[in-house]
Amino acid sequence: MKLTIGRYSAILCLQTLLILIDIGINTFSVLVRRHNAVMLILFIVQDVCLIFALAALLLTFFFDLCLPVAPLYYYFYKRAALRISDPRFYEDVEWVQPSQGGQTCK
Repeated sequence: MKLTIGRYSAILCLQTLLILIDIGINTFSVLVRRHNAVMLILFIVQDVCLIFALAALLLTFFFDLCLPVAPLYYYFYKRAALRISDPRFYEDVEWVQPSQGGQTCK
């Protein structure tokens, strides 16, 4: 799923709308300082909008960057699994023995 121009413009419009709501709530909260309940509702709406903005940003990154990262992850996962499952990995290696202080395990 690639981020196309249509999807990008929709996400950009959503982000712009959410930032305008955020600015509007911050501006309007000055006018209703004496009403604590109204301020609480405004700040809850503001937090919900910020969560939506963060979710939209993360979804944009996920859809745009997920596919190139997935083959890289698969490559390193497969490489680590093959190294661990290789029986030569558990054999004694000469360069490890001097680090044991000259002692050999029997």
